[in-house]
Amino acid sequence: MNHIKFITILLLTAFIFSCEKEDDPFIENFDLGVNILLTTSEISKFDISHGVDLKIISHPDVSVSKIEVESGESKADATLADDKASFNSSVLGDLEDKESVDFTIDATLSNGKPYKKAFKVSIGSVLGISKALDALTYNSSIEDTLAFKTTTNSATINTVTLDWKKNKAGIYATTNPTGAALNVDGDEIYFINVDNTTYGYDLNIKDTLYYRLIATSGTLKDTLEVMLPVRSQVFGAYKTSSVYSDILKNKLNLSTGSYYADSDTEGEGEIVFKAATSGFEKEGNTAIDFVKVGDLSSELEHVNTSDKLYVEKDLLAIMRIYDAGTKTTSVDNPIKDDLYVYKITREDKTTYGLIKIGSIETVNVDTETSITISLEFGEGEVK
Repeated sequence: MNHIKFITILLLTAFIFSCEKEDDPFIENFDLGVNILLTTSEISKFDISHGVDLKIISHPDVSVSKIEVESGESKADATLADDKASFNSSVLGDLEDKESVDFTIDATLSNGKPYKKAFKVSIGSVLGISKALDALTYNSSIEDTLAFKTTTNSATINTVTLDWKKNKAGIYATTNPTGAALNVDGDEIYFINVDNTTYGYDLNIKDTLYYRLIATSGTLKDTLEVMLPVRSQVFGAYKTSSVYSDILKNKLNLSTGSYYADSDTEGEGEIVFKAATSGFEKEGNTAIDFVKVGDLSSELEHVNTSDKLYVEKDLLAIMRIYDAGTKTTSVDNPIKDDLYVYKITREDKTTYGLIKIGSIETVNVDTETSITISLEFGEGEVK
């Protein structure tokens, strides 16, 4: 019977340590009768006096009487209790500028065998972003939120403050966008209708707002920098299509890029070829008109030429040009590379768009003349 019990214990021990070998690459010897695991794998850089826990797995006939912890030049004895051990993180030294700390343990076993093992504790940042923003959208009525959070194992956070600067070359200064002291556990900062007056930052399109969050715990400090480019409202990719003199496809829908025959009665066509001026005009009751883009030198720098306006697809600039220009319901005698902005309303939804004239091809066959006007166009809703 004793022989059977001994075999059972031996098999159980072998199973335990074979499992540990798969999970823990530091184990090299399995005949010691003990395995010690790290259960506190991460602490924050403020946790300079926090309990780091170990788990002891041992054979019934083997006990651990002492565990010495060593990190760099520091040493300390762990406190033992049943199958657990712990030591104060102060033995790990300064944590502020580290991503991890290595330490080793030297355990005293009742069977007299040597047990040493190396560990690594990750050092986490105190500050983190709980709701990120890729950018600030200029003059948008849709509210955006930037939120941060703080995390420690046990350390107390005394304050979280915020600095700001405009662009990389700016100088950081204190700011208070929430109107009150920031919550040390985490807080939210709201952005809506962002323009050059928002929070007194004097931000314009193409600027970048830099935020620097600063958390403190006693003399300890953690910082987190966030960059928020200021972007205009833009539309997506251009569509490419054509307006044809051919009455089988002389109408074009600017929303879909699809063309329709002159006989279409469903109102899908929004513009139609205009034979009198070899151009195009609004179709039927479509609520659309156009403004030809002229001199842009007085515009903002990022859209002060036709090429820039075309590349940027800036809806706010398109709306300004439209509002300031002379409206017409037709585009007459267009030439290649001309730009036109337009405003169109569909079912109570108004969008602004940009049309670039492409090639204009004229083909004469016998007495028939066929004209094709290639277009690039895109539009979007200003929000």
